[in-house]
Amino acid sequence: MKRFQAEENIKRQAELINLTHDAIFVRNMDDEITFWNKGSEETYGWSQEEALGKVTHKLLHAEYPKPLDEIQEDVLNYGQWDGELIHKKRNGDIITVLSRWSLQKYENGKPLGFLEVNTDITKRKEAQNKFKELVDELRRSNYELQQFTFITSHDLQEPLRNIASFSQLLERRYKGKLDSSADEYIDFIVDGAMRMKEMIQGLLEYSLVGKGENFQPTDVNETIDIVLSNLKRLIDENEAEITHERLPTVTADSRQLVQIFQNLIGNAIKFKRPETQPKINISAHLDTKKKEYIFSVSDNGIGIEKQYSTQIFDIFKRLHTIDEYRGIGIGLAICKRIVERHGGKIWVKSEYGLGSTFYFTIPINHLNS
Repeated sequence: MKRFQAEENIKRQAELINLTHDAIFVRNMDDEITFWNKGSEETYGWSQEEALGKVTHKLLHAEYPKPLDEIQEDVLNYGQWDGELIHKKRNGDIITVLSRWSLQKYENGKPLGFLEVNTDITKRKEAQNKFKELVDELRRSNYELQQFTFITSHDLQEPLRNIASFSQLLERRYKGKLDSSADEYIDFIVDGAMRMKEMIQGLLEYSLVGKGENFQPTDVNETIDIVLSNLKRLIDENEAEITHERLPTVTADSRQLVQIFQNLIGNAIKFKRPETQPKINISAHLDTKKKEYIFSVSDNGIGIEKQYSTQIFDIFKRLHTIDEYRGIGIGLAICKRIVERHGGKIWVKSEYGLGSTFYFTIPINHLNS
């Protein structure tokens, strides 16, 4: 009598959630189904009349993450269990369910059976698997692209060195001995070869961003000292005035941080206004809401027209002719790639003719961002 009442109590509890789309059923200690809700009918295809009395794992052709005896032992010891199961529906379809088991007991504490709640997560798993495949494919593609860029850049340099060397030799040996057109053609060859060499080296440098990264606490004040030392000749030649306030310590690759500031400060000097002393200021402040540092490099140079404010970060993008300003247009692209590798973003605000301010962010701890 007590067993009958206990089983009826379990059934009444299950019936209270009979409207759910989850499959909910009760099975006794012999694994025979004693209750089968409407969600189970929708999920698996068997009616209540067809399912009652059937052995669960036989009806559903269940596949478990570990032996069924061990799972049931866990439920008996701890009162519940959850995990993913593979089930077979009446129409033969295979589905994955998130299964939660709860031990049901008599009033005296003796085990009565199991309440099992199953949620069909087949579509979710398929989406996760598809996403994982896409991520893996993207990683493979990125790796192959990096390898292609590295190998191509490296292999192209050897024949280019030969072109540049023999062109320069031709220039030294025969310049002035041929007509003016020949001298001009030789200049074009030498200049073209040197520019191609710079572009290949730039492409190689761009492809190497991310290789051998070493993120660690980095004092940006020390970074600026290194940059100013590297650019000392350029700074002295242009009498540039560079100031900065006390800068923070961030989690970053110190070598790459040097590249960012060296490119930004070098550009600020290169693109100065005629007859104007370059004045550059470096600052940083903490955005507590976004948990990131915002760095800025401001100058009083020629500025950038608004329509080019995003294009300048594209690889090999130039806004001026080679006769006006030397360079291959890859420095800002490298900056953008480095900043994004650090979990940040980079942008510019500028007024043409009045100077520019480049901003970039680095999360307080980008490894956790």
